[in-house]
Amino acid sequence: MAFESSCDDTCVAISYGNLKLMRCKEIKFSHSSLNRSFGGVYPHLTSSCHEVSFIRILKKFMDMKSQKSSMDRIYYTAGPGQHQSLQKSMNIAKLASCLLGTEIHGIHHMEGHIFSAADMPNNKFPFLSVLISGGHTLLVLVESMENYTVLSKSLDDNIGEVYDKIARSLPVDLRGLTINGSIVEKLASSCNCRDINTFPIMKTDQTPDFSFSGLKTSILQAIVKSKDDYNHIIRIICKFQRTVENVLKEKVLHAMETLNKLGVNVEFICVGGGVSSNNGIRKVIEQVAISKNIRAYFPEKGMATDNATMILKAGVRKKRGSNSVFYPIPEFPIGFLKDDDCAFTGYKEI
Repeated sequence: MAFESSCDDTCVAISYGNLKLMRCKEIKFSHSSLNRSFGGVYPHLTSSCHEVSFIRILKKFMDMKSQKSSMDRIYYTAGPGQHQSLQKSMNIAKLASCLLGTEIHGIHHMEGHIFSAADMPNNKFPFLSVLISGGHTLLVLVESMENYTVLSKSLDDNIGEVYDKIARSLPVDLRGLTINGSIVEKLASSCNCRDINTFPIMKTDQTPDFSFSGLKTSILQAIVKSKDDYNHIIRIICKFQRTVENVLKEKVLHAMETLNKLGVNVEFICVGGGVSSNNGIRKVIEQVAISKNIRAYFPEKGMATDNATMILKAGVRKKRGSNSVFYPIPEFPIGFLKDDDCAFTGYKEI
């Protein structure tokens, strides 16, 4: 069993069988509609919704006697993420552990994304992990379940954060009620212009790291100048999408070539994080993998964003909690609210 609440989704996953034949059931409550009026995630409100949702799910599970007896281990997201929200998954995991008499282990959030890809090989190292989300832009060399080396990171804005900010800057007639980066990809794919170039981006030749702040500012200013010329705005969005694709392609290729020079031959590329559902980005990373005669693995699109299944899979692979983290995980206080604001959004069997 695993609990995940690092941002605005309350997720619980239950698994059956071993790693090779593992089947997972995921229950997910989303609070994004509640946060929409704030233009983003409101931590106190979200953490309170997590608490109510977790209690609902745990109560239902405790009534299922057949499943209680087979539960042998519990995992939860230890961080990083929204501090108040993280506290909720830890608290509910502790409660479940006491009620069921099982082991409890904290799993690093990014380890969950690293092992979220569908059908990726077991115990095959080293491999290159591309982690792209609103909170992270990382290239990580994974040499074992305990050995991670961060090769590249963002010097400023993260890629998913840029997509989201651009989405919020779009005219309502273009984006509708959608205020996340998915609308940016949708608009970019609707543009059939082949003569569109890319935006200039800060050269980071001296470092393997990413930089998206200048690109973000250029896009936002261009959208403002376009006023209500929707066709021009769509061309700008398409230009942005192609720029991001080129940057990721160059950085992943650079990382692969650098590793080859050091005598490190990666077995495959594994992509994780919410932005991994972007079709254009998937295509260019697949092209890189093909050019190197290896495979690229991606999570199912419905499981690219934060979910408890990825935490559970990472925990089962490790068979214990995470000792190796990318940076310290702090603990912060908690909040409270009523349960009427928690919307159930999905049940998925994998």
